[in-house]
Amino acid sequence: ARWEATSSIGLAGNQMVTANFSFQPTQMWNVRWSTGYSFTEKEFTDHMLVFTRQLHDWDANFDFVKAQNGNFSFQFRVSLRANPDIKFDYHQRSNIRQQP
Repeated sequence: ARWEATSSIGLAGNQMVTANFSFQPTQMWNVRWSTGYSFTEKEFTDHMLVFTRQLHDWDANFDFVKAQNGNFSFQFRVSLRANPDIKFDYHQRSNIRQQP
């Protein structure tokens, strides 16, 4: 397992920390989770979860991203390792608008 965290001060003095965690539960699976937390806003900024699976000569990726405003996206990709141009992509996203 690998764990990494960084902190920064962005525009308008926004203080935040980002964290990345990755591990390999089996020989063919990899998992990566990334998130950010704003101490200024006192809430998480985003989450990203990526699952990667090796399937013989193919790689499959399952990505889930949730933004601070509640929007999310899901992506499924399969590609041939020897020729990455041979692939299948599926992408879905929400358009949630927060009330003022």
